[in-house]
Formats: sequence, C-alpha cells, structure tokens
Amino acid sequence: MNNWLFICLCYFGSVLPSVAQQDRYTPRYSSTLHAVLKMEEVRMGRSDLINRYDSIFRFVDHLIDRAKTECSYSAVDNSNSTARHLLKSIHDLLLDEGFIFNRSKGSFYESLTPISPDSPEIPKYLANLRPAERRAAAKRKPIAYFLADCDISVLLYMALGETLQLPVTAIWLPKHMILRWELPDKSSLLVETQSGRISQSEDLYREKYRISLAEEITYEYFKPLGSTELKGLYSMLFGIDKWLYPACSDNLRGQFLDQALALRPEFPFLQVMCINHWLVTGDTVRYENASRLAASLLEITPQHLYYQLVYAYASIKTGKAGEMVQQLEMELQQDETNAALIGMLAYAYLKTGQSEKACEHFAKAKALGVKEHTEKEILEFLEKSCN
Repeated sequence: MNNWLFICLCYFGSVLPSVAQQDRYTPRYSSTLHAVLKMEEVRMGRSDLINRYDSIFRFVDHLIDRAKTECSYSAVDNSNSTARHLLKSIHDLLLDEGFIFNRSKGSFYESLTPISPDSPEIPKYLANLRPAERRAAAKRKPIAYFLADCDISVLLYMALGETLQLPVTAIWLPKHMILRWELPDKSSLLVETQSGRISQSEDLYREKYRISLAEEITYEYFKPLGSTELKGLYSMLFGIDKWLYPACSDNLRGQFLDQALALRPEFPFLQVMCINHWLVTGDTVRYENASRLAASLLEITPQHLYYQLVYAYASIKTGKAGEMVQQLEMELQQDETNAALIGMLAYAYLKTGQSEKACEHFAKAKALGVKEHTEKEILEFLEKSCN
C-alpha cells in the first residue's frame, strides 16, 4: 500500500503542476464523455497534449451546442416515434460533423482528433463502410473527419443525451457496446450507434453474439450502464492501461490487476487482461490462477478456443501435461484441422517426452497456419530435434 501511495504521489505530483501552469479551457458541459476524456488526459500525462485536449473539449461542447439548437425533448412525449426521430437526428448531426463510424485509432483522444479531408487515409476508411453508410458519408463535405468505434460513438450519444435529458444508457455486449433508450412501458430501443439502426429485440443480439443464459447472468450483459457506472468502468480500465504498458514491475502490475478483478470479477475484458498478465510472469501461482479462471470461463462458454488454449497452456506449465495430452487428443477428434489446438498438443507432447509426436504436430500446426513460435523452450526443441 505504501509503494502504491508513493507512486501515485510521484505521478500526479509530476503531471498536475504542468497542467495547472497553463490556461486551460474549461468545458461548459459535464457529460460522461467529458469526464472520460479528463481521465484519459491525466492517464497519458503528457503536457504537450494539453492544448490538443482543450481543442477536443471545445469540439465536444460544439456538438452539444448543435444538439441543443437542433433537437428538443420533453419527458412527457417519450414515445417510440419521438425516440426514433431524435436518435436519427443525433446520428445525422454526427455524420454531418464528419464522423466515420467504423473503427477507432486506439484512445478517445485519437478518435476525436480531426483528420483532414485531403488525408490519404480517408478513402480507405470510407471504403470500409457499408454501402448505405458510404453513400450517406459521400453526400457530406465536412471540414474534418473523425473516427469512432462503438465505445466513442456510445459516449458521443450519451454526451448529447445527457444534455437533452434523454432516457439513454449504455449496454455492454461481447466485444461491443450499444445504446438503450428506455420507453415508459418498460420496453426499450436498442441502438447501433455506429450505423444508427434501431431494434427492440434483445433476442437478435443474443443470437448474433451467441450469448447463453449463463453468460448473460454471469457477465451482466444487457444491464444498463449509466454515467456513474461508465465513469467507474473507464477509470478502472485507464488505470490498468497506465500500469500495463509503461515499464513497471510485474508485481505492481499484478497487484493492480488483482484489485481490479476483485472490484469487477465477471468483466470479460478484465479477465482476459489478468490471464494474459499471469501467463507472461513465469510465476507458478499465477499460472494456476490462469488455469482456474479459464476453467471457470469454459463452464460458462464451452468450446471457447481462447479459454481452451489458456487452460491447456497453464495446466501444462503447472505439471499437468499428461492430462492435457489426453484432453487435447479428445478435443481434436471433433476438429482435426484446429491448428491452435494441434500446436498446443505438440507442446504437451514435448513436455511429456514424446519428441517424435511433438515434431509431427508442430509441423502439422505450422502447415495449417500457426505462426513461428517465440517461446525459447519450443524454439530450442525445434532446432535440435525436428530437422
């Protein structure tokens, strides 16, 4: 705890004075998007980006000003038709401002950084749009373009909706986020903020993303996330991101991830981050943690390839290679061309001393598309034993 406090004091002590020394633009609104951008700005800790963040705050304020001028809403008229009209108006407004709802550049800052219409990137991004979206984008001649994936587009809708006092919340789905508009009869509209398409059926999403009842309950899919939950969620993820990528000790990284997992144990993305961290530490205890977590995830999502591979690899690392040989051989009876599982079986053979079978399966996995291995133990084995 003392180490954590010391690091926080050093970090914020070095960043905040540089922020305070400059004349800052004060956002005129207080939306979830404004709060998330402020978190990201402090997390990046770069004084050379301050003025550019200020220009982004001005741009978001400009979007909200436009929405206030061009859209109006009264809670007494919360009908299906009113909701659809307003949601279309918001989507058209964002398209008019140059948003390409296709992908993000990584951070929210990069997504909201303008791209010149003359940039060689623009034709490529427009070409990746669906035909109807591409035609709509071609009709507009914005001063600049912006990229927006599902996260940033939902937060844009939320920023405008919070100002207009619209009954909107965010919804997490597997590797995706959508917007929910609550109607008075407790039904809702589900909005694909990247395309503007509206649905009233959760079942369509359950089918599209193959969400089982167990997954829905465990991962809290379809649970509305208001501004408080979103701020807390992004605060946690930005905190993790800060410590994952800059140089710091594996121990500190692990402590922070463990704390975050304790706060939101069922959050899938966080679980994957924890597993990825545990697998590169070389710590037997963390391999065991990864194995247990992957096993529990396989109970909820059977036949999930990533969890299968994690479970097998972590189990092999903790002395259960013999068990994994039997299990992987059974799983490959159902899909004999699964290159990733074949490669994992080869590793299990290697660890059980079955060199000929290991060489045979490493070669088969490579022929089916597995990239070159990076693990030193495997590379040395291939060089010495598999000529």
